[in-house]
Amino acid sequence: MKRKRRLVVFVPGSLRALRKLPAYVQRNVMGGIRTHLIENDPREETNRKFRLRRASPCADYELRIGSWRVFYRIEEETADFTKLKITLIGEKRAHALVVEGEEIRL
Repeated sequence: MKRKRRLVVFVPGSLRALRKLPAYVQRNVMGGIRTHLIENDPREETNRKFRLRRASPCADYELRIGSWRVFYRIEEETADFTKLKITLIGEKRAHALVVEGEEIRL
């Protein structure tokens, strides 16, 4: 069976947030994206990735990698191709998400 190709696109803000993280965190986040979104079906819900329960203007899905959160949207899908857009990367602290030093209440 032929594996579906996946293209992951980072919006400028998410790429900037990723680049500001320490190198070991960048490796963990990119490894999680590779494992859960590229090598496996990004729509399949697991304990680590799932569709958001409340509608959000920035994302439809959340991927949990330790205390880090990756929010993404599936932009385009055909029989053999899927385009994903990473819209937000942040660290979960208590009841808030910290993105580039700013706290966002969830």
